Amino acid sequence: MLNSYAGNFPFADLITNYYFYPMILSIKRLLSAFLVAGSLAIAACGEPDAIGIEVQPQGDNINVFYTDTVTLDVTTIREDSLVTDEKVASLNLAGSYFDPVFGIHNASFFAEVKLPNNNSNFSFGTSPVLDSVVLTLGYSDYYGDTLSPMNYQVFRLTENMIADTSYYSNDQIAFSDQLFNGTVTISPKDSVELGTSTFAPHLRLRLDQNFGDAMLAADVSNYLDNAAFVNFFKGIHVKTAPAAGVNSGNIASFNLLASISRLTFYYSNSTGTGLTANFEINSTSSRFNNYTRLLNRNLWVGFSGNGGKSGIYSVDGGY
Repeated sequence: MLNSYAGNFPFADLITNYYFYPMILSIKRLLSAFLVAGSLAIAACGEPDAIGIEVQPQGDNINVFYTDTVTLDVTTIREDSLVTDEKVASLNLAGSYFDPVFGIHNASFFAEVKLPNNNSNFSFGTSPVLDSVVLTLGYSDYYGDTLSPMNYQVFRLTENMIADTSYYSNDQIAFSDQLFNGTVTISPKDSVELGTSTFAPHLRLRLDQNFGDAMLAADVSNYLDNAAFVNFFKGIHVKTAPAAGVNSGNIASFNLLASISRLTFYYSNSTGTGLTANFEINSTSSRFNNYTRLLNRNLWVGFSGNGGKSGIYSVDGGY
């Protein structure tokens, strides 16, 4: 079953604003001008009133004529980029979708992670031993085929994000170590059962064990406060491999501010077992979405009739 849904999904807004908005705006302005001119012409072409007709020359009466030979050539101009950071985007996107008309669209995000509860002097305790480390991302919505398996990838940032800086859809932050690489089938509408508890729909990615071990073994100075921690662990980059076939793939939107969205370390130490530490992506975390696309070189939607034509063309077919 193909689950294709747009709704209020940001990807639908992106397509509209990024490709069609300039054309729609131009058409609206053009139609508005036609309507105003037409209204004036119609209002002026009624039967002359009895009063004043004797003083107006017959040749000065306004008449309306019809023509079917007008041609409108409509084009679009692609925006260079859009602001996609936390100041304007409430959701973050990851995935890839191969649209038969618009080509392949890839979405990914970059985000900072902060200390549990923003606590200073955080510690894993004496002699900590890692069980596992899991990244959970709370779903908001999706676009595309949820049955398409996706190759999700998580990387560690090697470059700091700068607070209060505007980040755009074509921006990148340097990253290196791969913390996760695996095939995932998303379930954005299904609750998740863990033991005897039920949680809101979310994606769970078990990250590299060596990464978790290194985090537990890191010097305590890296956990003194959020400034020290972000300098040590600069954040994450979440993406997927491009969709492989037409009408395949999906793009999921995540609410990183949801309580279920976190980086959780499951561990034990000298004082006990079954311990957890939930590192947060919160309102103080810098984050933004990145978009890339490979446009269809044959992108053209045409309407013809009576010799008139209009269309939407790709600029160069590639990006």
